[in-house]
Amino acid sequence: MTSAVFRKYLDISKANFVPDSRRDECGVPSVAHKREATQKPGESGFTLREGSSLAAFRRTLPKHTTEGMPASAFATNQLKPEPSNVKIFAKHSTGHKENRIVSIGTSVPPFASTQDESFKILENHYKGKVKPSSLVLAKKVFAHPSIKQRHFGTDNPSELFGEDPDKRVDRFTKWAVRLSCEASRKAIEAAGIGASEISSIAVNTCTGYICPGISTYIIEELGLKPDIQAYDLVGAGCGGALPNIKLCNSLLKEKPGSSVLSVSVEVCSAVFQMGDNISLIISNALFGDGASACVLKESGPGLELLDYAVIHCPQYRDDIRFVYKSGQLHNQLTSGLPKIAGKVVTELVEGVLRRNGLSVKDIKHWALHAGGENVINSVKDGLGLSEEQIRWARETLSEYGNMSSPSAIFALKKTIESGIAPGEPGMIVAFGAGMSAYAMLFKKI
Repeated sequence: MTSAVFRKYLDISKANFVPDSRRDECGVPSVAHKREATQKPGESGFTLREGSSLAAFRRTLPKHTTEGMPASAFATNQLKPEPSNVKIFAKHSTGHKENRIVSIGTSVPPFASTQDESFKILENHYKGKVKPSSLVLAKKVFAHPSIKQRHFGTDNPSELFGEDPDKRVDRFTKWAVRLSCEASRKAIEAAGIGASEISSIAVNTCTGYICPGISTYIIEELGLKPDIQAYDLVGAGCGGALPNIKLCNSLLKEKPGSSVLSVSVEVCSAVFQMGDNISLIISNALFGDGASACVLKESGPGLELLDYAVIHCPQYRDDIRFVYKSGQLHNQLTSGLPKIAGKVVTELVEGVLRRNGLSVKDIKHWALHAGGENVINSVKDGLGLSEEQIRWARETLSEYGNMSSPSAIFALKKTIESGIAPGEPGMIVAFGAGMSAYAMLFKKI
């Protein structure tokens, strides 16, 4: 969200944010820029492991867990790793084949609401229950042109207000299962396979928890094999689709010749909260509900998965997370988040490309998480992307809002439908709670 008015309002409630005294000029805690005390002068602080398409830069640093990039990425913009003798992209172009995404299915609830309609519903219910200034701010945020409409898992939006925890879990279960199954059926049909060919399934969500997990409902509804390997992943936030696909890629290698189903589903309306809190006001104008599903196979036309990287930065945990209040999830976002996201994603992506002998200018196709206007702009500026390259993230945001983890896959589907020539590389980028960021390099087959 880029308007000067909105940026002004982002700064009015610093009491809800991490104090500025803990941040540097980039809005990040200054402690994040300290180097490891035991590091010797002249040491680069990271190494490159070879021999795997998932080789990763590593660095030992307290309170950091990394795979695919050095933690020092956030201390300097002068990363100069030793050159790798293994050019992964070149390797894959000379006959070595990896698993690929062969189809994508998506689904959103039938109920859709424009931003103006959503604000009027909110205003009618909360007028007199929250401060007038909160509704003034909400009106400005909802009026931002970056989002046209969103979809919600409900037949009656008024049920979101004052919804008790039991009814909320029931609604989450109903829509999480329905959307997951719809997206999965579309992906399976597009892949031209039968349910019996699926050997594993992985489902990720961060907007609700049920036991047994969503995967078991999908197994039942779709008639998948009773001995299928099933995994339910929680807590990865908006970036969750990519570690899900990474897991499915590994599962497929265990059973060559089969197919694996990767499902991302979020019912963001199941964590709806409202109050005199800028994080909640922004969240209520930003998030929507949806699901995506990908079928992975070892052969056939699709997107060959060449490389993957992730970095976890817990020093930014309070900038983007859920917090429990009175036993219910409340979204927490800070004004420094766009700059943090841009910095984290830029260093991560450039590292993945570098170790594959590529640069940003070599990648025409980008599927970015539609995290919000300011976040998209920060990633765009950090990587030096054109408007055309981030078009599908903007379109996803405009049509659906931020659906959390499925958003990057919705953007990927649009990217594919726009036309990718055989042999052309592309990049999927997702990021969210933690803060954690993920990047996946692919090539059209």
